Parts: sequence; structure tokens; C-alpha cells
Amino acid sequence: MRDMSKKYIQSENNQAIFQCEILKNIIIPVAFKLNDSGKATMEMYNIEYAIVVSQDCDLERDFEFRSDSEENNKTNKMRQIILCELRTPEEIDIRRSAEKEYIKQARHERYYLLEADEEEGLHEEMIVDFKLLFGVDSDFLYEQLSSNKVEKVTRLCSPYREHFSQRFYNYHSRIGLPERHYST
Repeated sequence: MRDMSKKYIQSENNQAIFQCEILKNIIIPVAFKLNDSGKATMEMYNIEYAIVVSQDCDLERDFEFRSDSEENNKTNKMRQIILCELRTPEEIDIRRSAEKEYIKQARHERYYLLEADEEEGLHEEMIVDFKLLFGVDSDFLYEQLSSNKVEKVTRLCSPYREHFSQRFYNYHSRIGLPERHYST
């Protein structure tokens, strides 16, 4: 039986990608530019750490379709896997100490703190910024994983995985108002 106090579980490189799995060294194409001769060039961007936010059910189904050799299942693959970039606390531009405390107390709606766990591969505290959301072509990401360019670090365990997911989806389901609203 799994120790429910553990927040992370070690990732295995031979398995599917999971929701709340932390990946290292993700390379993504970010921009196409036209050079002087009119040819398009692609710029690559390296993201040191990111956490997968795509749903497990979609990721598992995608992995099953990839494992199936039947051609008709090729159309059922996910086009992109959605991730959020992780940053160290020093990389996050927060000027007020009260905001930093809100992050540590899981009360800041935009940020989520992942505590360090040397045993499970997360060597320092990391902060998820829910605004730093990006998608990676799923074929490209699996190719990077199989060639060991991207490393699976660790993943969140239940109930921390569900807590993270709820915070992420609450942030992205906010209703935009035409002006700032303050409760009284």
C-alpha cells in the first residue's frame, strides 16, 4: 500500500505520460520567421521544467492508440500535450512578501508551490505559474522522450495531483470582468 503522506512518485521512462508528471528539458518550436530570402526558419525554445496538465484519460487513450499498430487508430492520437512551465522562487517576479506567503500557503490563485523532494528527483522548490501554459506536439514530445532528450523527473501522487488539477482548472475557469471587482 502506498504511503499517503508522499507527494511524489518516481516516473518511469517506459510508460505513458501522466497528468501532473514533471518533465525536464522540453524543446518546443516557438516561432517561424522569414529570412531575407523568404524562407521560413523555426526557432526552438528549451523549457527546463514543466508539469503536464492534460487529463490522464486523454493521455492514457493516446498512449494506447500509439501502441496499437492498426492504421485507423492513428487518427485518435492527441495533437498536443498541454503543460505549464515551472520556475524557481527566484525566477518568479513577486515584489511583496505577503504574496510569497500566499504562494506557500496555497492561497495565491495564479501560482502553485511544489516542494522539493530529493528522494523523488525534485531537487529544489519549484513554482507553477498557471499563466505559463503551452502545448507541445505529442509526436514531437514522445520522440524527445524516446531519444532521452526529455527526462521524466517525478509526478504528483493522489490527493496532491487532484489538488493541483483543481487549482489549475479553477484559475483557467475564471470569468473576466470589464473592471476589477472587490467583495465587501
